[in-house]
Amino acid sequence: MDRGLALAFGFGKMAFPSCGVDSVAGVAENRFMPTLYHAAGSRSCRVRWILEELGIAYQLETLSFGDGSMRTPEYLAKNPMGRVPSFDDDGVIFFESGAILEYILEKWGEGRLAPTAATPERALYLQWFFWSEATLLPPLGEIVRHAFLLPKEKRIPAVVIDARKQLDQAFQMLDDALSGREYLVGKSLSAADIMAGYSCRLARMTGQLDAGFENVAAYLDRLSARPAFQIAFSS
Repeated sequence: MDRGLALAFGFGKMAFPSCGVDSVAGVAENRFMPTLYHAAGSRSCRVRWILEELGIAYQLETLSFGDGSMRTPEYLAKNPMGRVPSFDDDGVIFFESGAILEYILEKWGEGRLAPTAATPERALYLQWFFWSEATLLPPLGEIVRHAFLLPKEKRIPAVVIDARKQLDQAFQMLDDALSGREYLVGKSLSAADIMAGYSCRLARMTGQLDAGFENVAAYLDRLSARPAFQIAFSS
C-alpha cells in the first residue's frame, strides 16, 4: 500500500502547466524557473497541484522513497528530514507543503485561490487550510501505522480504535461543512481545498474514507476531476 503511493517517475522533468498560462510569463521574465522536489503520492502533490492550477512553469525533480535519493548529502542540505516536498525559488530553499503553498500564492497568486486578507472568508479559509494537517491526518497516520506499516508484534489495536473515532469525528465535521457546498470556502476552489483534497485522497486510498460520508466522497470526486489534480497525482 505505501509503496503504491511512493512510485518514482524519473529525475529532472520539465513541467509546463496545461491548466493556465497567466503566471508563466512572470516566471520567464525572472529568468528562473522554480524547482519542486517531488515524490509520487506524497504531500508534494499539493504543491504540484497549485502550480498547475495557477499556470506556473516549474522544474520537477522527482525522488523516490526507496532508492536513497532523499538521503544524499545534496538533498539533505535542502531538507534535513530527507522528505518531500522541498522548493527552490532562485536559491530560496524551504520545505513543508502548506508553507510552500502560501509562498506561491503570495508571489504568484495575484488574488487567486485565496480570499482577501482580514475578511470572514479568509478566517474560514485559514481554518480549513490548517485543518487537514492538524486534525485529519494525525489519526489517519496512526491507523495506517498500526494497521499496515508496523511489524505485527508492534501494532496496538487500541490505538487504531481510538484513532478511528477521531478520524470519523473529523470526517463528520468536513461532511457537515460541505452540505450544500462544492468547495470549503466560497463558490470556487481555494488552496484550502488543495490541502484537504490531498488528505481525503490519502484516506480513500488507504481504505479509511467511510462511504457514509457522502458529501466528502462527492467533494473528492469533484476535485479528482480537475485537470490540475490529475497531473499532480500522475505517476
